[in-house]
Order: sequence, then structure tokens, then C-alpha cells
Amino acid sequence: MLSIVICHRNPSLLEQLKQNILATIGIDHEVIPIDNKDRKFSICEAYNIGAEQARFPYLCFIHEDLVFHTQSWGAILLKHFQNPQIGLVGIAGTSFYSSTIGNYASVNYGAQHLIQHFRDKPALHVDDFPKGKSELKAVCIDGVFMACPKSVWEKFPFDQLTFNGFHAYDTDFSLSIVQKYEVLVVRDILLEHFSQGNFDQYYLKAHQLLLNKWKDKFPIFSSDFPKNKLKQAEWRLFLTYCHKKRKIHGFSSVFNEAFALFKKYPNLVWLAFVFFPWPLKLYDRILYQMKTKS
Repeated sequence: MLSIVICHRNPSLLEQLKQNILATIGIDHEVIPIDNKDRKFSICEAYNIGAEQARFPYLCFIHEDLVFHTQSWGAILLKHFQNPQIGLVGIAGTSFYSSTIGNYASVNYGAQHLIQHFRDKPALHVDDFPKGKSELKAVCIDGVFMACPKSVWEKFPFDQLTFNGFHAYDTDFSLSIVQKYEVLVVRDILLEHFSQGNFDQYYLKAHQLLLNKWKDKFPIFSSDFPKNKLKQAEWRLFLTYCHKKRKIHGFSSVFNEAFALFKKYPNLVWLAFVFFPWPLKLYDRILYQMKTKS
């Protein structure tokens, strides 16, 4: 019923994950590990190789450093695909992607449900779905867990020509699928993820490629995204991005992008936050803590 593709580098983690899947999935499945200990493949290549080998009609692409906590999660997952309009399902994602370089850091335009470990603080049980909702229409999901029908992957394989590393593949895959199908973030599957992503020069390079590829489509948002929040969403995601970019390339690296966005969406208050970010960052941290479970 479900083929699970894993780009793996650590045999010990892989064996633990296979045992965990066997104990929790609840349906017929196969695990397709693609050995990438020598980084022979990009993650797009590894996932395409694995998907080609899949025997079952549904695919699931996951990281190897995780543990599933939900029993019978495979059966739960497949129920979402009873709607033929659903092309992609994840457990973390966003309903808005910016015309600059967006990401998942915003607490306002997405949802996630997982136990996340961090490098510099205790693990958190993150559950920031809107009150009363168990799923969210999205435009892109996080690569920690991505599931789709094999027929959808056949139409939209991972773009291994453009993305030859380990960043932006998930967003690009999502954006391809959302052109024809609905993308969902769901709350009914809980997993624990033991590593944290890196925001570095490789991330910036990959997401610039993403921006170049999809610039005619951005900004992109789900059908139920409130359009009156468009300008605020553009600025918020840009601010998260530029504050991180400054740590890598310095303060002056964001000037041109900031004024270009100001030209498109003029607002002196938001522009001021580019240069004096602390009040907004403090507000977002408080809001994030309110939406998470310790």
C-alpha cells in the first residue's frame, strides 16, 4: 500500500527507523533506503531513484532521524488520499510563499504538528494548528515528511537538474504539485524529529534558484488565505529571511532587497523593522511560545 523512500547516511538510524515503522504503520508497506553515505546523490536524485523502484501506489519521503508516535499512521495517511484532489500531504507547511525568499519560520501563515529537537534549547511538542482545525490547505510543505500518490510523482518528479544539493527540494516539489492538486498539512500524524535544519550559504543559494524558477508565480497562497494579509505576509517572511541572511553575509547584504520590497509594498514601519528588528522578534517569540506545547 505505501512505499517509504529514505535518503540515508547512518545505518544505525536507518535500522531504528525501520523497526519503528514496522511497529507503528499498520498497513502493508516497503522501505526503500537509498544509500547516500558518500553523498553520491542529491536528495532529489535519491528520491527519484527510490520512487522509481516503488511497488505500491502511494509514496512517502521521510528523513531518517525521526520516530513515529502515532499508531496506524499509514492507514490514517491513506484516508487523506480518498479525495482525488489531494496531491501531497505533510505534517508541517505554509499556506503562503513570498515573492522574496520565504520559509517556514513564520508562526502566522502555516501549521505544524511534531516533536522537534533543537541544537540550543529543549525539544518542543509543536502544535500550532488554528483552533479547531485538523488540516490546513498549503502551498508548500516541509521535507521531514512528504506523501503523495505515485501517479502524482510521475507527473511531477523532483527537479534534480535545478536542485543538486539538500535544500529547497521540498518547496519546489510542493509548488509543482499545487499547480494541479491540493496540498494539505495534517495534524493526525505525530512524529519526533531529532535534528534542526541549517540556514547557511547553501540554503540561500538553493532558494535563490527556487525564486528564479518560480518568480512569475510568486507570491503564491492557498485558496483560503486571507488576501488582506498579503502585504503583511510579504514583509514578515522577508524580515525572517533577511535577519538570518545578515548573520551570513553582513548587514549591508539585505539593503537592496529591502528597498525593492519597500518599492513594491511601501510601509515605513515594516522597513524600520529591517534595521531594528528586536520588537517584532520579541513579539513573534512570545506568540510562538503561546502556540507550542512544552
